[in-house]
Amino acid sequence: MNKEINGLNFWVVPQKSPGKISISMNINDKSGDKLVCSPPKTWDQQLTVACFLYSVAKYANLGNRANILCTNSRSRGDLEQSISTKHIKSKLQKTLNDILDDQDFIDGLVPKTSDELPKDLSPIQRDLILMSVNNTVGQSDLFTIKKTHGSNDIQIYKEWEAMKHIEALDESLVPLKIHFKSFSITEVMELLKDEVPALREKADDLEELLYSSQMKLKHLRGRSLWQRILNK
Repeated sequence: MNKEINGLNFWVVPQKSPGKISISMNINDKSGDKLVCSPPKTWDQQLTVACFLYSVAKYANLGNRANILCTNSRSRGDLEQSISTKHIKSKLQKTLNDILDDQDFIDGLVPKTSDELPKDLSPIQRDLILMSVNNTVGQSDLFTIKKTHGSNDIQIYKEWEAMKHIEALDESLVPLKIHFKSFSITEVMELLKDEVPALREKADDLEELLYSSQMKLKHLRGRSLWQRILNK
């Protein structure tokens, strides 16, 4: 998607509210926007996210551009469970490092979905697939897609519906749900205004095609038996 992660930040420490997940990205080799997400509510989920972000940081060689600390203990000893980009403090992190250092294993996990997708997918359709989690596109990812492609909810909905009719696309890759924001009927009408000219142009093309087909059929029906025999 021409995006490169160049910074991660996530802190969870005792007696303080978990910090937000911050992801900085370069887009087409230029500094891009920062994606900020609310942290999970439970400790197990927070630790899982920390493990994931730490793995991303190691895989992308972010070094000191990744600041991750997730611990539920005040102790500075060898903790059973914690993640830190500054110091290895837990058995969990040592195990995670052993996995991440196994390059053959990591290479086998790299998703090849983007290479296997049909070439006739639009950029929006491709992003909907690549950014879906459990076949769902969340609000933050939807916002990113809209901003990247300069599109609105109506356009993305049309692209989503069109994906269901692409024969070369595995239907299991099509998101089952997209978290669109709620709109009033007035707001929907405003969004549809930009679609009207394109729909009218398409309708004109279809009408012209229908007229041409009708004239061709009329000509074929008007041929004599002898002309039909010669054509065969």
